[in-house]
Amino acid sequence: MPSLTAGVAKRDVTPPLGVDLTGYGGRSSGCTSIHDSVYARALALSDGQTTVVLVSLDVLGIDFELRDRLRERAASLGIAASCLVLNASHTHAGPATQRLRGLGEPDAAYVDRFLDLTCEAVEEALSGLAAASLVATRGPARIGHNRREHVLDGRTVLGRNRVGAVVPHVDVLRVTRSDGSPLATWFAHACHPTTLGGGNLAVSAEFPGVAVDAVQGLHGGVALFAQGCCGDINPTERGDFAAVEHNGKALGSAVVGASR
Repeated sequence: MPSLTAGVAKRDVTPPLGVDLTGYGGRSSGCTSIHDSVYARALALSDGQTTVVLVSLDVLGIDFELRDRLRERAASLGIAASCLVLNASHTHAGPATQRLRGLGEPDAAYVDRFLDLTCEAVEEALSGLAAASLVATRGPARIGHNRREHVLDGRTVLGRNRVGAVVPHVDVLRVTRSDGSPLATWFAHACHPTTLGGGNLAVSAEFPGVAVDAVQGLHGGVALFAQGCCGDINPTERGDFAAVEHNGKALGSAVVGASR
């Protein structure tokens, strides 16, 4: 049976002040403060024959051009496009890294730096491959609701559909070193990081960042968040950074519960 090796790394990809945020239209300016840092994280896994890299990005999303640039750089490290997973957390308080009409303009210099730092994380994760083992679990988790509310006049509006589809669980992949110490936790849940509204001008990883911190604090190692199919799922608790903390800690606790 082939043996598994794993490596993990991260880079701070927080933008400079003034860079446009994305996810909402009509923001009055670029970012005016940094509430918490945003990161690119990479988890490399290999069985000696195939090596895959899972990348978690604290941004709304990436466009095809940036995807292709990341694939090209990964290919130079021996990672085929089919073995590279690029997952954006979809935070609506992160820097613009793709062009979406009316939702902020990407800063070319920042996007180049974002690319370089993300590739540094991938390279470091690959260079750190060492014997490891995996455990996959699933546990109950729900911080959101379906937002497609059907009203009496037959219209569908953004609201709360109490019987609409949600994802009521979190999937967790725990990676441990050969000595049993924690290396990484990759966890996936589906919910828009829209706790904060369009009036927010502070950079933030939103609730996924809080959840990552919570998991790292309780499990050790590096935690990586993967966004699921969150299209019609919004956080139930919304408003300010206190609500962000609430949502993130609830999700982090669910990850730890699933692992147990």
